[in-house]
Amino acid sequence: RRVHGWKKLNHDEIRAIYRESFAYNFTEFGQPTGMWKGVLGVVLACSSVAVFYYTALKYFLLPPPPFTVNDDWRDAALYKQIKMKHNVVTGLSSKWDYENERWK
Repeated sequence: RRVHGWKKLNHDEIRAIYRESFAYNFTEFGQPTGMWKGVLGVVLACSSVAVFYYTALKYFLLPPPPFTVNDDWRDAALYKQIKMKHNVVTGLSSKWDYENERWK
């Protein structure tokens, strides 16, 4: 039918040929497809796998933190710096009152 010319075809035949050649018309082209739901699902699935992997590594494979991270160790190191008068002019020791044994 395409060979004989467009003027010999009626309106429905022209529309059928157009639909055969082009999948969408202009108004259908701008309609949302719902593909964002699949993309969001894949992103959330990948994020949950990454969080699970991080949690498993942290709790089962990594060694415990060193003892120097402990609060008692940090307080003892600070007290040692104060007693040694480390950086008395501008450091932490400058904020310590040596006569009253407390912070200024």
